Amino acid sequence: MLYASTRSALHPVGFSAALTSGLAGDGGLYMPTEWPQLAPAAAADDLSGLALELLRPFVAGDALAPALAA
Repeated sequence: MLYASTRSALHPVGFSAALTSGLAGDGGLYMPTEWPQLAPAAAADDLSGLALELLRPFVAGDALAPALAA
């Protein structure tokens, strides 16, 4: 998933870059370029499982994605 500045969507970045830089270079906030469609979280057995299911689409395609517990 890519993240773009709220001031300009010209230079989207990945999750790691958005996380480590905080604000975009133009002073805007990073927002996802698209919102994932999340399935109902009834399948999660515990709070950590629910957190993983909610975070997984937002880090998809990033170098940090494998760091999420399976």
